[in-house]
Amino acid sequence: MVTAHPDVVGVGALNLDHVVTTDLDVGLEPGVEHAVDAATARAAVEAVAPAGPRTALGGSAFNAVHAIARTGSGLRLGYVGVAGRAPGFDVVREFERLGVDHRFVFEEDDLLCGTCVSLVRGGERTLLTHDGANARLADLVGRHFDELAGYLAGARVVHVTSLLDDRAPGRLPALLTEVRRRSPGTVLSFDPGHAWCAARPPGVDGIARLSDCLLLNEREFRALGDHRPGEPERDTAARLLARFADPRAAVVVKRPTGTAVFRRDGDEFHPGELLAERDIADPTGAGDAFAAGLLAVLARDRSAVGLGASLGMALARHKMRHAGYEGFPGLFQEIYSSSSSSRCTAGGT
Repeated sequence: MVTAHPDVVGVGALNLDHVVTTDLDVGLEPGVEHAVDAATARAAVEAVAPAGPRTALGGSAFNAVHAIARTGSGLRLGYVGVAGRAPGFDVVREFERLGVDHRFVFEEDDLLCGTCVSLVRGGERTLLTHDGANARLADLVGRHFDELAGYLAGARVVHVTSLLDDRAPGRLPALLTEVRRRSPGTVLSFDPGHAWCAARPPGVDGIARLSDCLLLNEREFRALGDHRPGEPERDTAARLLARFADPRAAVVVKRPTGTAVFRRDGDEFHPGELLAERDIADPTGAGDAFAAGLLAVLARDRSAVGLGASLGMALARHKMRHAGYEGFPGLFQEIYSSSSSSRCTAGGT
């Protein structure tokens, strides 16, 4: 039986991802995630089936944990989520294969696993997601509150990502408040995604307030920060920073040209390589690969956000050059090792 606490724990949806490159225009805003009902999800899966989509276990937090597992960092990893019925796919075995602790991956076989169809068009991905069994997480958090709080409080880093049901964002702040009470040193990382940033369901601001690190792309930054046309981005960042309980917290904004890190005491920009469209094989999960680099560094040094952003950009660029997970083994470990060597040379820990 596993007894040791993981170093990094992901909290979020578990989906079967169906990724396909297509010229299909579905008439929805491109580049973001759209919540759909079960019938629409089934229709989307059937529509892309002739193209032979790549199918794998996914979900934003899972993708980040998966990527960390492939870096060879030696970090102990765990996950909190709900595994529904997945015909032809063994979800628990995937966690075992990756060496990820799954004691709080709840198996709900009476519901189908969450489903996400990723349509890659012109180097940009549009997600059609049905929550499936993920909708049970809110109830399970209430039922196992004390055990979950203890589990998460034992981690160095907890990474929370969005779920698409109405109740999850309202349940998570109480859990994370208890984690913070038990373990003030645990780093809380929050990647709310487009749906939570745009709709702002009750609880999202509460999760952000508790966080040490808020991960956003440009669209999410503008939506969650209530950006006003023509205003300096520092003003938008200041509104977000004012919501944090901890004055040391950071807003990390991912852009194709680099990463901006905003704090109350100053800002940083870490430039990155802008990939040409012809070099992008699959952008799905690139933001999660970025999160993996950041989290792997924060688990060692919670103050090294800039270094984590640099490693995250390197992993994200590599992810976009490869379809699915095929680029993870080997080169992810090489990138992480190179980053660790550079940090030691510079005098880091």
